[in-house]
Amino acid sequence: DSGAATAHGPSQVIVYGASWCSACHQAAAYLTRRHVAFIEKDIEQDAAAAQEMREKAQRAGVPTGSIPILDVRGHVMVGFSAEAIDRALAGG
Repeated sequence: DSGAATAHGPSQVIVYGASWCSACHQAAAYLTRRHVAFIEKDIEQDAAAAQEMREKAQRAGVPTGSIPILDVRGHVMVGFSAEAIDRALAGG
């Protein structure tokens, strides 16, 4: 076993956002409709989450000027795009 997360293991999807962010809510609602387990992290309320988001985005070469930033199984993306989420979930 490589220690990789399974469907029953830790969530493989994280939504970094804020309570006022409508695109963040859209991303969460989409994941819920797809029955994808995810964790929401409020980067305004949680300094550690904000730092974690910045570090992941920097490693991925993704700008951090807007939210949500999603980590979908290691694919870091900015903004809500159903197509991009689907591609990342499919392993593409």
